[in-house]
Amino acid sequence: MVASPQYPNIEAAIHLARYSAVLPYVKGKVVLDLACGEGYGAALLKMAGASRVVAADVSSEAVDKSRALFGGLGVEYLQADAQTLCDRFGAGFFDVVVSIETIEHVPDDREFLTLLKQMAKPDAVFYITCPNDHWYFEPEQSNPYHLRKYTFGEFENLATDVLGESVQWSLGTAVFGFGAVPKDQDRDYDTVGQSWMQVRTADKGFAIPNKQAAVVTVENCSYYAGIWNLSEKASAAASYFAVDMDAYLRMFDAWCNFPGQQTQQIQQMSDHVVRLQGRLADLSQENRHMALLMAALRAENEALRSADNSGFRDRIAHLEGVVATMETGYWRYTRMARLVPAPLKRVIMGVKRVIRG
Repeated sequence: MVASPQYPNIEAAIHLARYSAVLPYVKGKVVLDLACGEGYGAALLKMAGASRVVAADVSSEAVDKSRALFGGLGVEYLQADAQTLCDRFGAGFFDVVVSIETIEHVPDDREFLTLLKQMAKPDAVFYITCPNDHWYFEPEQSNPYHLRKYTFGEFENLATDVLGESVQWSLGTAVFGFGAVPKDQDRDYDTVGQSWMQVRTADKGFAIPNKQAAVVTVENCSYYAGIWNLSEKASAAASYFAVDMDAYLRMFDAWCNFPGQQTQQIQQMSDHVVRLQGRLADLSQENRHMALLMAALRAENEALRSADNSGFRDRIAHLEGVVATMETGYWRYTRMARLVPAPLKRVIMGVKRVIRG
């Protein structure tokens, strides 16, 4: 048995989820899995009841590894591209055609889909997926092994133009929920060939629409998937592993405090700080004006008091009233300034020093 990868649960869920969507429709069918990679998906197609599975890849290393791991399951692993297969099997041969995230690798994507259509029967089921590299990479970046990046609209337009409009679309993403799993994990899961993967068919479940936060869209999903020519509604598909309730609690806490909410809260706090800074600057300017006026009025008041002239007494009383009114505004500013946190005061003073040079 081959050693498992560093994160076997995640790796298995990511890869098997893609194939799980087409497994209900392969029983008794002749199936093509083009660009089969290491061959686990073709093995699952055969285990799901396909009468014949032809799995092809251009990499001789991948084909040799597939044969070593899954050769005992009856899958035909071939080193070939789409044109070679078309020449070998001819037109109208396959009942089901599967191609998992291959289109981004081929030089001519339209010709690739056209060859798939030629090899298939007129009513064949097609299952084609495409990665959403726009989520995985920045606009100026790309996967070095991919020849192009597709938006959903670009992939949809190309695929439906070649394969037709009878398609049901789905978006690949992580899932969140509850379920029941076998108690004996060593006994009740089947090993896929000679690989590290262990699986158990789970055909009973419910998909629930997410009407809260973090809703999946064509912009933030992992991959796009289309299945053509089904006579029924496509089944919800998933590949999952169980975790204990302590892990669930941590995930639930993260769900309730996901980054979008935190970012919104930070922005609101930042806006509030900016408003406080502006108000504090206005009050500081008003305070300086009040201080100057109060100093002038006090000086004038003292001069009037020292003068031996009873005619100035009414003037003095009036000035004392003005000073008292101004002091009220001054102390109101002082009390408000105390409400501003000390770290924010230091930030504001630092900004003022920078502005003043």
